[in-house]
Amino acid sequence: MILIVSSSHSYDQGTEAVIEWLNHYKAKFLRISLEDIYNGRHDIDIRTEDESIICDGINISQDVNVILFRKKEILGLNSNHNL
Repeated sequence: MILIVSSSHSYDQGTEAVIEWLNHYKAKFLRISLEDIYNGRHDIDIRTEDESIICDGINISQDVNVILFRKKEILGLNSNHNL
């Protein structure tokens, strides 16, 4: 499964193109945005006993193989950093 993390859930041309491609190939993915997390739009459970993170019923710790950070600004990096 692919986890897409974006800064906002509003329309983002690049993110939408990736999602269209994933839908075309019937790939499993979850898109979350920091905005949605801040506003409580996702059910997130951090379990210390087994070191897992559950988001909307998906065990991110076990089920996610790839994480796509759509915007490097999410990480607090400026344009001087090379990713």
